[in-house]
Amino acid sequence: MQLPAELKLGFWDFAEQNPQALAVVEPDGTEVLAGDLLAGCNQLVHALRAQGLNQGDCVAFVLPNSGAVLEIFMAAAQAGWFITPINSHLAVGEMAYILEDCGAKAVFGSAIYAERLAPACDQAGLSHGQRFFVGEAIAGFSDYAALKAGQPISTPGARSAGSPMTYTSGTTGRPKGVRRAVFDAPPEVVSTQQALFLSLFGMLPGSQHVHLNVAPLYHTAVINFASNHLHLGHTVVLMDKWTPEGMLERIERYQVTTTHMVPTMFVRLLKMDEAERLAYDCSSVSHMIHGAAPCPVDVKQRMLAWWGEAVYEYYAASEGGGTLVTPQQWLEKPGTVGPPWPISEIEIRDDDGAPRAGRGARHRLDRDGRAPVHLPRRRGEDPRSLEGSLLYCRRRRLPRRGRVALPVRPQGRYDHQRRREHLPGGDRGGAPATRSGARRRSVRRPG
Repeated sequence: MQLPAELKLGFWDFAEQNPQALAVVEPDGTEVLAGDLLAGCNQLVHALRAQGLNQGDCVAFVLPNSGAVLEIFMAAAQAGWFITPINSHLAVGEMAYILEDCGAKAVFGSAIYAERLAPACDQAGLSHGQRFFVGEAIAGFSDYAALKAGQPISTPGARSAGSPMTYTSGTTGRPKGVRRAVFDAPPEVVSTQQALFLSLFGMLPGSQHVHLNVAPLYHTAVINFASNHLHLGHTVVLMDKWTPEGMLERIERYQVTTTHMVPTMFVRLLKMDEAERLAYDCSSVSHMIHGAAPCPVDVKQRMLAWWGEAVYEYYAASEGGGTLVTPQQWLEKPGTVGPPWPISEIEIRDDDGAPRAGRGARHRLDRDGRAPVHLPRRRGEDPRSLEGSLLYCRRRRLPRRGRVALPVRPQGRYDHQRRREHLPGGDRGGAPATRSGARRRSVRRPG
C-alpha cells in the first residue's frame, strides 16, 4: 500500500476530529471517549507548564494500568517531555534510583504502591509539590484531579515531540535509562513514524482495530503498542490483572482484533479446559503479536491451530532494532523469528567487536545507524553500544538465509528475565526473593 507523503497520524488530531470515538476501556469497564482523554492531557500540559516544566524535562509514574497512564503519556508526547514508567514491583531504593537518575520533575502514583513510592520520593529529593496521587489519596502527595481542575482544555501552544525514557534491566549493574533525543518538531511528525510501526504487521492507517492491553504499561513494548494504536484511532482495552478467562471474555465482549502477549500467557491459555477455552468467540482476532521471550515450537503450533494465521512474532529490545516473522513465514520455517525490520540489520561480531560468523558470535541489530543512549549518569558506567549500534546477547544458533532462530528452555521455564513481575499471576512464587522483592525461578537444565 502506497502511503501519501503528507500523511499525518496522531492521537491529538484524531481525538479533536472524533471526540465521541471510544479511546480507552478501563480495567473495570469504564469507557473513556477520545475527546475526554484529549481534554485531560491538554489540561495536564497547561498545569505542569504553570509549575515550571519545560521541554526536555522528565515526568514519571508508578501506576496500575489505567486511562490516566495514557493521558499522562499523551501529555508528555506533545509537550516535549521525557516520560519514565517505573516498575511497580521495585523496592524503595530501586524506585528512588530511577526517580533521581531520570531527573523527574513530577511523579504520579497510586495509593496501592504508596508504602514504597513515598519513601522513594523522599530519597530522590522530590518535594511534595512534585508528587501527585491518582485516585485514592496519599499523604504528602497532591491530587492529580485538582492539578488539572480549572486548566483550559484547549491545545497547548509551542508543542513539540516528547519521548519515553524507559529503564532496562537487561544490562549489568543498575538499570539503564534508554533516552532518545526530544525533537524540535511537531508531535505528529514523531507519532506518525511511531504509528507506522504497526504497518509492519499489516495494521495500516485507516484500519479499524481494537487493541487488548494485557500486560503492565511500565514495559516499553506494552506502552508503545498501546500509544501507537491510539495514534491510529484504535480503541485500547486495558487489563490490570491478566487471567486467561479475563482475556478471552474481553476478546469476545469488545470484538478485540489485536493484542501483544508473551509466551507464558500462551501456556496458561492452553492449560485451560479445552471445552471452556473454545466456548469463547475469538473469531475477531487478526493480529496476535508476541515477543519478549522465545516461544517453544509446539506451543506456537497449538496457538496457530486455535487462532489460525493471526499469530505474529517479533524480537527486539528497549533500545530498538528487531526482527519480525509473519504466521506464514513461521509455518514455512518453525522456530524462526524472521528477517530484520526494514530499519534494522543483523551483524555477527566476536567478543572483540570484529565481524565474524560461526557459533558463539553475537547478534547486533542496527537501528538506522542511530542507537539511543543508555544513561549511566554520575556513576562512570559505559553504555553497551558499539559504533552507534546495539549490542544484544549471545545466542547458539546464527542467521541462515536472513532469519534467526532462538534457543528456548523446556516448556514452562523460559521467562527471559526470570523476574516475578514478568509472569502472569499463576506462574509466580515458590522461589526465594531477590533484593528487589522479585522472585527468581529455579531453572533446571535439560538432561
